[in-house]
Amino acid sequence: MRNMTIQLTLTMGQVEVSVMGQFTKLSNTVVMHVDDINDVNRQIQEAGNKKIKAMQRVAVFRRQVIFKEWEHKLYKANIAYLKYMLDAIEKCKVSMEFLNILRNWEKVKTERQKYIAGAIERVIEQKIAVFKKNIDRVNIKIDAVKAQTLEIKRSNHAIDFKIERIKVDVTFQNTLRDTMMEDKRDREQRER
Repeated sequence: MRNMTIQLTLTMGQVEVSVMGQFTKLSNTVVMHVDDINDVNRQIQEAGNKKIKAMQRVAVFRRQVIFKEWEHKLYKANIAYLKYMLDAIEKCKVSMEFLNILRNWEKVKTERQKYIAGAIERVIEQKIAVFKKNIDRVNIKIDAVKAQTLEIKRSNHAIDFKIERIKVDVTFQNTLRDTMMEDKRDREQRER
């Protein structure tokens, strides 16, 4: 444990050495400029950042490797399943009629589409016919209501004309009436 050199490094990258006292105490020291120490610290930081980035890339790569391994296992299982299904399909017996349908699948498919399109068109035509019948029924009802409205308007005009004639007659009768004579008659009746 003799002749051990002890060095205390501070957080700023400085080394603590007592500069007080005799010059012989500084004989084993190297005096450096602060900028040089900061450059060294910056290089250390850059190296640390590079190491962190490399570790992050390694972590991402490891995750990708794990995913690819999982994907590989999935494909292996899928291949086994597809082989099983292929064996099952190969063992199936298929009738000639079904084979003909499979061979002519495009023709069958287009025929079915034409049939479905025709069926849809028929349904649409039926719906349109039903709606037209409903519209015709509603139009007939509207015409009947319009006719009733016209009839009621005519009868209202006739009644209005009669009312006007009665008003004219009443007014004419009021003008012909002798109010003095009526007052006299009323008094006589009250006196009796």
